[in-house]
Amino acid sequence: MAASEPPQWLLTVDAKRKLRDDAIQKYLDGQNLRSEVRHRAPDACYAPTSTSMPILVKFNNQTIITPHFSARSMLTSGFTEILFDHAIKQAKELDEYHAKSGRLIGPLHGVPITLKDQFNVKGYDSTLSYVGRAFKPAAHGSLIVSIL
Repeated sequence: MAASEPPQWLLTVDAKRKLRDDAIQKYLDGQNLRSEVRHRAPDACYAPTSTSMPILVKFNNQTIITPHFSARSMLTSGFTEILFDHAIKQAKELDEYHAKSGRLIGPLHGVPITLKDQFNVKGYDSTLSYVGRAFKPAAHGSLIVSIL
């Protein structure tokens, strides 16, 4: 490696950050939300007070929360793997279930969840911030992921 070339670990970090930032930017660019709706998006510290309340995050709200968390992540580098497509798909499925049955699946029904990257999510990296684990997607999900 020449003195002017960055070390391989730094190239890996830059590649992971670019993937993350591009995925976040895709959702920020793709939102056709009025600015006043963005300002009313729930705070990241929002927590439900009742497990029997109606769906907390319906699909239409999910599309508002996604850019809210996206913008927050851009400021804090809080996300390593972006699963917004999965979150929106699951929100639609939860809405359909609730519309048909009138019931919630569980106490966290509709609540967006983020996980520390120490938990395996099938098809995504679980790096624990170790560069050597980057670009090696998990073959199976962790038990806690399937429970949530």
